[in-house]
Amino acid sequence: MPGLDDPDAFRGFVGAYCSSIVHDVNAVHGLLDALGVADGEVVGASLFARGEGGQGTVRLLDGQALWTMAHVAIPRLPDYRERITLYFDDAALELEFPSPYLNHQPTRLTLRTGDGHTLSSRDISSGYEEAFVEELKGFWSAIVEGAPVRNTAEHARRDMTLLAGLARHHLAQLKQSGVHP
Repeated sequence: MPGLDDPDAFRGFVGAYCSSIVHDVNAVHGLLDALGVADGEVVGASLFARGEGGQGTVRLLDGQALWTMAHVAIPRLPDYRERITLYFDDAALELEFPSPYLNHQPTRLTLRTGDGHTLSSRDISSGYEEAFVEELKGFWSAIVEGAPVRNTAEHARRDMTLLAGLARHHLAQLKQSGVHP
């Protein structure tokens, strides 16, 4: 990948961005498409812990909205959380994925609403199917039965373009601060 010649930046691109954040990027791109929101501009990114962790920030709607993402892996702490939260004027929607290593843990959607003084919260669950198993079933069905592909090569290209943009932004920030990878 051009411009990712620093070993920590490349490790971060492959590790922090491509192994974990890529799933959330794909889901958020789908949400943005459903909301009619165009791609944004990368305005921040950093990699840390020798590329094991990373974060990124994308400005949306000409600066009216901000998309932030982060991945932190702590090798000796067996804790896994993956969530996407959308904030609106009077509500928040949070989608929390279970650890891929635990069986029968539901993906949970939480709706939080408020009137300025009172917070209401409601969990919405569609069942106990394994999200990652369902993903594999969809892949199998597309290959074997010819079912429609939900995530096309164009979707993957869009996701990877954003992730590469985050890694390049990180490198540009290092160079601008006088730290040369």
